[in-house]
Amino acid sequence: MAIEKKKNRKQPHVPKIQADKLADSGNRNFRIPLLFILLISFIAYLPVLQNGFVNLDDDKYILLNPMLATINLSDIFSSYVQGNYHPLTMLVYAIEYHFFGLNAGGYHTINFLLHLFNVVLVFYVILYLSNRKEVA
Repeated sequence: MAIEKKKNRKQPHVPKIQADKLADSGNRNFRIPLLFILLISFIAYLPVLQNGFVNLDDDKYILLNPMLATINLSDIFSSYVQGNYHPLTMLVYAIEYHFFGLNAGGYHTINFLLHLFNVVLVFYVILYLSNRKEVA
């Protein structure tokens, strides 16, 4: 008899409009912190757009690297630069070199946008793992 009673119980009906409204309010709840984090990151890294190349390793990776002049995938994916193997970085540098040459502003702009994109990705990963916008 206990099984029959459970089958006969009706689930509460939530109208479609109300369910959509709840979903929209939930989306807004985590968009505000995300926009706030993006704004902080944007303001903090904005001065980088006016900087040039640095003397640390930009000369060997970008300024004096003949591999960037032609986008040769076999060279990019089979070479070490400064003892490091990171072909995706070198591929991005080659593409940036194709569009910006040796203008540091272009490199900084692309890396700035990649950083903001990563901020969004990290926020969503933490939100997904914790299911709490406060943690994200």
